[in-house]
This record gives sequence, C-alpha cells and structure tokens, in this order.
Amino acid sequence: MYGKPATWINVAASGRGTGADATLAVVLGHIGATVMSTSGFRVPVPHQALDAGGRISDHETRTGLAEAFRRITAELLQTEARTR
Repeated sequence: MYGKPATWINVAASGRGTGADATLAVVLGHIGATVMSTSGFRVPVPHQALDAGGRISDHETRTGLAEAFRRITAELLQTEARTR
C-alpha cells in the first residue's frame, strides 16, 4: 500500500471507536500509505439498522454511507487530477 491513498469508515456508535481511528492512522502511516482526509468518516450502524440477512435496511444509515462514499470518491478524483 506504499504511496496509495487509504481511508476508512468508522461504523461504531457515537463516542466509541476513536481508538480504532487512531490505530488505523498509525498503521497506515507506518506502511507508507497516504492517509486521506476522509479517514475516520463516521456512520454509526446500530444493530436495528440491519435486516435478518445482515443488510443495512435503515434509510438514514444507507444515506450516511452513500455520503461517505461520495466524499471519498470526490477526494480520490481531486487527488488524481492534481497528480496529472
């Protein structure tokens, strides 16, 4: 992953998961990945947002994830445009 852009979406409930964000940033930094500014984007996924098959059925959660992916994609496209 050296030199590659990297990011993550944190699905932990509010007030939780900050340690995971920090650890991921450190690990990605040690392997030389380029940590994107969208890293640690938070979209909490409560248990009740999942249907019986484990798919996200909650509209608010799906909307939040769609926004996270939109921002990540936009950042990747901007980065690519700058390197051309």
